[in-house]
Amino acid sequence: MRNARIWRGLTCIITSILIICILASMMAFKYDVMINNFLGIVTTKTRGGENAIYYPSDYESTEALMTAARAFCIDEMNEGVVLLKNDGALPLTDVKKVTLLGRASYDTIYRNGSAGQNTNAETMVTFRSGLEAVGIAVNETVYNAYAQSTTSRKNSSKAGETDIGEEAIEFYTDELVRSFDDYNDAAIIVFGRACGEGVDASTNDMEGISQLALHQSEKDLLNLARAHFSKIIVLINSGNAMELGWLDEYDVNACMLVGTVGNFGCESVVNLLTGKVNPSGHLVDTYAASSFSAPAMQNFGAINYTNAKDYKLGLISRSGQDVTNRMLVMAEGIYVGYKYYETRYEDIILGQGNAESDVGVFASAGNWNYAEEVTFPFGYGLSYTTFEQKLDSLTWKEQKVTATVTVTNTGDVAGKSVVQLYFQSPYTDYDRQNLVEKSAIQLIGFNKTSLLNPGQSETLTITADEYLLCSYDYMNAQSYILDAGTYYFAIGDHAHDALNNVLAAKGASGMTDERGQAVSGNAARTAAVERDALDSTTYKTSQYTGATIENKLDSANLNTWIPGSVTYLTRQDWNTFPTTITVAVTDEMAEILLTSNSANSIGELNERYIKPEDAPSVSDVVTGADNGLSFIDMLDVSYEDEETWNRFLDQLTIDDLVALTNHGSALSVGKPATRQGDGPDGANGVQFCGEMIGTCSFNPEIIRRRGDMMAELDMAGGIAAHWAPAGDIHRTPFSGRNFEYFSEDSILSYLAEAITCRAMQAKGLMAMPKHFCGNDQETARRGVCTWGTEQGWREVQFKGFEGAYTVGGALGTMTAYSRYGLIFTAESDIANNQILRGEWGFKGATITDGGSGTTLDMFINGGTDISCLSDRTSQLMAQINELDDGNLVNALKRNAKHIMYADLRSNLINGMASDTVIEKVTPWWQTAIIIADAVLGAVTLLVAGLYLRSIRKEKKSVK
Repeated sequence: MRNARIWRGLTCIITSILIICILASMMAFKYDVMINNFLGIVTTKTRGGENAIYYPSDYESTEALMTAARAFCIDEMNEGVVLLKNDGALPLTDVKKVTLLGRASYDTIYRNGSAGQNTNAETMVTFRSGLEAVGIAVNETVYNAYAQSTTSRKNSSKAGETDIGEEAIEFYTDELVRSFDDYNDAAIIVFGRACGEGVDASTNDMEGISQLALHQSEKDLLNLARAHFSKIIVLINSGNAMELGWLDEYDVNACMLVGTVGNFGCESVVNLLTGKVNPSGHLVDTYAASSFSAPAMQNFGAINYTNAKDYKLGLISRSGQDVTNRMLVMAEGIYVGYKYYETRYEDIILGQGNAESDVGVFASAGNWNYAEEVTFPFGYGLSYTTFEQKLDSLTWKEQKVTATVTVTNTGDVAGKSVVQLYFQSPYTDYDRQNLVEKSAIQLIGFNKTSLLNPGQSETLTITADEYLLCSYDYMNAQSYILDAGTYYFAIGDHAHDALNNVLAAKGASGMTDERGQAVSGNAARTAAVERDALDSTTYKTSQYTGATIENKLDSANLNTWIPGSVTYLTRQDWNTFPTTITVAVTDEMAEILLTSNSANSIGELNERYIKPEDAPSVSDVVTGADNGLSFIDMLDVSYEDEETWNRFLDQLTIDDLVALTNHGSALSVGKPATRQGDGPDGANGVQFCGEMIGTCSFNPEIIRRRGDMMAELDMAGGIAAHWAPAGDIHRTPFSGRNFEYFSEDSILSYLAEAITCRAMQAKGLMAMPKHFCGNDQETARRGVCTWGTEQGWREVQFKGFEGAYTVGGALGTMTAYSRYGLIFTAESDIANNQILRGEWGFKGATITDGGSGTTLDMFINGGTDISCLSDRTSQLMAQINELDDGNLVNALKRNAKHIMYADLRSNLINGMASDTVIEKVTPWWQTAIIIADAVLGAVTLLVAGLYLRSIRKEKKSVK
């Protein structure tokens, strides 16, 4: 009897395990696309067409490619690192022994947390190894003490929990301090700030201060270093703009912004410290004295609708992550970054707009003062040599602005010089009457010299589209306009210098430099062009599609729903500096946000789409036809050839159409599955420096090479599309992903993204910029209602992406987690269809950010083609089979065209010809699961059999 009980127990246990495993297996097979993407598994294989290479590599071997990738990473950092201060301490020409201080000197931030390439320990260059490679000895006692310490950084979205992870002064024992004496040629202090995807830098960390401010442990370390070293070099290992007004206070001799360094960036930093390479990077952000002084900071973070609980707004049960109760008002309008600081400065100089008031003061001792509010201007960067730049000519004709600038190295060492071309549009009575906001200075183009020896000169040409001079008038013309009046163009060492040059040309006085010293500006570095009349017609029509430009984002302006709820910042009166805006949702707003937080007839939540009464039956839509066209046959078919495309699309089966929404294959037409890579900071195991620090190079060739190298690496890794580059805006210094976004300036982002995407696409890598658009903070990003004016949206958030598609030819894009007003970005017909496709002429494929969007709303009406990391097969098949919705099938055919057109212009087609055969491949993990389930099933049967046998034996023994 006892044996029977044992076998019965084992049978129950093993049967239960088998049932659990079968259920888990069913779930795994249901989400096979997500698993395959995570594991990097290709589910199809190709036979035939091996010699059909449409996108050849420039490298003969993987080894040669990896060598070139490392060289590129070093070149990019060589040109991207920004020298912020130097009193002659750099370069370290006579230094033999140094002490590395600051926890980040050991626990370096190679990249912040987000999707993308992980640090490769086998190839990683550390600050120590980089210094020792050039013969500079590093204090082992201190370095090993950091290595043995358990101190670590902690990032949290909760107030009071974030820890910068710096050692307290007690860490530096007498033994450590004594070790300084043998390694005191210089102290190299590395201060790091880490944040990342899902978590912004903290505005209120463990010390109750901004994470970006100097902390007590760092102050103590600086004082300790000053007591023992005559030469102190500070490296800023951060992708976020720290507060750096303390450099003079603590007698720091030199400071460099190194950003997030990637796998090889520390080698570049050593090149720059030792003078092997001359620094030539320039800031892509304004470094403010207070990290809170940006107007956008007043509406940053987690802000709830005041009556959210009354409507039961909160988490959406479909995802458990998306929210309906959060809001974010971009009350700053266009005044992001230097467009705020420099414009307010000009208005002080010109005595207008109450610019000198104490409203918006954060660092000034009294009324608002530029030099006290700003530490380093946008575009700032020093060199070990000096340069003279001369504006030779500037022309504006045929919708192009062309400037020629001669640069001469007037110093005594070789170096590279960045030329920055800015403009100022007239701020007119028309603008004031119609609330058209104007920045006092705006970057329009840039270039960089080759390496110039002392006394050597080079003439550079910068060409910019007239379109970039336009402002958007959302109150009257509802189009882009060019005002009548005087347009000033200027070169400058940075944005503030260029503005002072413009002010000099306008005959102004009382200007100061970034340190508050009186300057007169240089009118010779400017050019003025007069326009006789306001032009509100030229750019009323899209230059890419012919579509009419008009207000399309009124529904994303909170004043549309609640009139008078937002006073947007205007330079007419700087007393309109934003305050934190909270409102109560209306019944109408709440209804849209909730839709219905219960499932519809196919089990999907929060859908607004309802099958139209006149929707065709699924049987009325042609699928699975035999029209003799294969995927590769469509290679040279133009997007506009609807007849051929429709014949091709009619061949797709329902299964094909659904599979394509999950990156899948379409076997009926010979289309293989598409593997997609993630993250803008590298590919195929190679980690670049942060996109931000790469943009600091201000070198179009470096930016182009980044896209080219990403394409080469992905081609070698079998990746045909990549969720990169990243084009969101550094709206505040706190965004957790600023390190992987280009800049605070939308035009710089526009230009850099265009260069990067053009290079990626030319090599057969589908560029899929993310996150389109408005993902400018990580806090509450999943579902936050983002509000702004049409001018703000178009000139800041949308402009940062626009160049990727219109100039760069990107054939993919990833939407964001946030909302335009009340509508998820993945479901926005306005953004994805009317603007992206309708105005900009985009012909490629759109994809959700991971798991966002509701199935029918995004696929049918929202302009989304692919679901990222979330298999929607069951919802789609239910709508098709149970509700007989031919409208959905037609939408999926339309979306399939977008996907196929983009894939046909990627390296996916390498090795494909008319005789190519695509075969389905069962992933190894599915085979392993089937075998495991079979073995477990057999064991279950065996144990059950033994249990039955034991029962029979016991019955016989009883007899």
